[in-house]
Amino acid sequence: MSKMVCPFLLPTAKSPDQAGCLEERCMLFDRVNRSCGLISMGAPHSGFAFPGFAGMMAGGPPVAPDAGAIEPGLKDVSLLERQEKADLFFIDGERFYFAGDFNHALDEYLKTQAADPEYFKAYLRAGDVYCLQKRFKEAIEQYKKALALHPSLGEVWIKQIWQYRFTYSGSPSQDSMYRRVLDRFRERCQEDRSNSILRFALGMCHLLLPLADGPAKARSAAMREFETAVEIEPLNLWAYWGMKYCHLDMGRDVTEESIGRALEVCRKAIELDPTAAYAFFELGEVHELALHRLGGSRETAVVEYAKALACDPFHLPAHLRLGLLQMSGYQFDTAEEHFRTVIDRDPTQLEAVLAAARLHAAAGRQPAAVQHYDLFLSRWESFRHFPVLQLSTATDLEQLSLADVTCELAEVHRERRDHARARTLFTAALEVHPRHLQAQMRVVELDLALGQGNAAALAEALQKYRDALFTDPNSAMPHFALGYFHALLSRQTLDHREEN
Repeated sequence: MSKMVCPFLLPTAKSPDQAGCLEERCMLFDRVNRSCGLISMGAPHSGFAFPGFAGMMAGGPPVAPDAGAIEPGLKDVSLLERQEKADLFFIDGERFYFAGDFNHALDEYLKTQAADPEYFKAYLRAGDVYCLQKRFKEAIEQYKKALALHPSLGEVWIKQIWQYRFTYSGSPSQDSMYRRVLDRFRERCQEDRSNSILRFALGMCHLLLPLADGPAKARSAAMREFETAVEIEPLNLWAYWGMKYCHLDMGRDVTEESIGRALEVCRKAIELDPTAAYAFFELGEVHELALHRLGGSRETAVVEYAKALACDPFHLPAHLRLGLLQMSGYQFDTAEEHFRTVIDRDPTQLEAVLAAARLHAAAGRQPAAVQHYDLFLSRWESFRHFPVLQLSTATDLEQLSLADVTCELAEVHRERRDHARARTLFTAALEVHPRHLQAQMRVVELDLALGQGNAAALAEALQKYRDALFTDPNSAMPHFALGYFHALLSRQTLDHREEN
């Protein structure tokens, strides 16, 4: 490739007048296929049409996008102006997305695609929005378009496979639909036997699409595909991480044996590319899973996450996990910095938002705690089913209790003496989890606090608890609530007599 085609070529020590390829150090280098991304994009056999600047750099004439797909105001606009408009549309979309206004965000992302059909992030983010809206078929199409532009990104393949799972989950023909998805991926692998990332995707299909055959057979089939992917391309790091997911059964099988095997493949990935932040993150995650399930060392996980940040200072998953480990070790100041970095760059990272809320609450910063708890609860319903690629974070969110988080926020309001708001939140927690003991006790306590000095209010609260016995006489909770109310009322009366 000549310097006139690629602007990223640099002079070499041997030939200062000639340009040398950066290879792995270049952002356009395809590590999976070991080739220049610009050349592969412009190749006639690639199957892709790349309009605009990238097509010209690859040596071919620019391919004009379909005029029908461009908004009327863009038809007569030059290429550079369309790219500028695409940037503006995308930034507006990000603002709407981070504010939780997904409908307007989607409009802007689609405008971005119309202005610049090469805008990879617009397809990726549009797929995310469709997933949040539970429009999984549309999400699949968006992720397919993103993969057409960057086929070596394993995380996008994983997101696409999750959409297949969501689409057919719970249907009478779920098993047969999942098998058809697997068959289609197998056919693609047969058609392109040298495509390592496709083998990785097929392996992830086995792990993420639950079949009637059971998890053991699925893991065995997935491992064969990951091993084949490594045989085709030894530098396909996603295949090694697929092996890690397979050994740990996506975080469900954490034993001494599975941890040892996962550590082995993660270390192999680091040997192949010691500059990849995600390689150190994946290794640190294995150590963290061992810490939580088997009582491993916290410091080993901390060290690997720190190495990931040394490779990429804005690797958000590493910031999140490192912050959580530091918070558990009472290093609140450094933990807060990590959470702030994550939230500033992506406020939809719910575990970071919740962790920041808990940290502010523990530090006595009640207004900041309320702000972060409110943000978490407002986004939870939208993001609760959104696929999380990190095993540790996905496990944390799966184990999360919405009632517990609501009670945490209610406690902050109770400490602020906002008893009415606290009672409303504790009641909301009971609606989510009717047997939540802490919420029931706090509701009784706050009924007494709000009715203090008001005999009519206390009588109304007492009658409410008595009526609850007739509404659900076979439940223990109404009996407990009435008994607890009488006990607190008696103690309050006794304390009042002693004061007099």
